[in-house]
Amino acid sequence: MSAPIMTCTACEREIGRGDKYVAVTRQTERVGLLGAVKVEDAELVAAYHPSCAPRKDTP
Repeated sequence: MSAPIMTCTACEREIGRGDKYVAVTRQTERVGLLGAVKVEDAELVAAYHPSCAPRKDTP
């Protein structure tokens, strides 16, 4: 078995190589000269197993 890549923020169990996960990222963007959005920097804030991820409130 391979070493874990990261741990789930909610349950703290391992997320291993090849596992599916939900990522929450914070990124800095800017609008380029032609109007395209360009990502300058991105950082991982949290990672969850799909069953542990918080659900979005639906109207």
